[in-house]
Amino acid sequence: PAYPVYDTVNMRYDNQIWYIHTRVCKNNCNGNGTCTLGRCVCDENKMGDDCGEEMCPNSLCFYDKDTFAPMNCFHCSGNGECANGACQCSDGYVGEDCSIKNCSSGCLDTKEKERGVVVCKQIYPVSQCICNKESLYGGDDCNEYF
Repeated sequence: PAYPVYDTVNMRYDNQIWYIHTRVCKNNCNGNGTCTLGRCVCDENKMGDDCGEEMCPNSLCFYDKDTFAPMNCFHCSGNGECANGACQCSDGYVGEDCSIKNCSSGCLDTKEKERGVVVCKQIYPVSQCICNKESLYGGDDCNEYF
């Protein structure tokens, strides 16, 4: 029977046999890593198939050394995406590395005249609404009338 042929930059599968180019890596790892068994192992703070991207703060990337699976990364504290070395936080998270849970929208939208000045204070790992002591409002988002 005819077997499928798969061909990539580093590997070739032909007639039920994998052939691995162990000394050839994509873009020669851009000088930001070492070529190991045909795969770039990136230097610290670098990522991508060819180590050409900047790693974001509080991100973790790892390889499964027993397989040829691509690099797995968990970016920006698991609460955002990495773009050119900067975190793009998911809704509800803030901070350089998206590690702080933001204040509820009620806190941020509070009417100052009605409830006094309300401040969203970012305290790791969550933010907290600080209600005006003179107003009769309180609660997690300063929207509860007492």
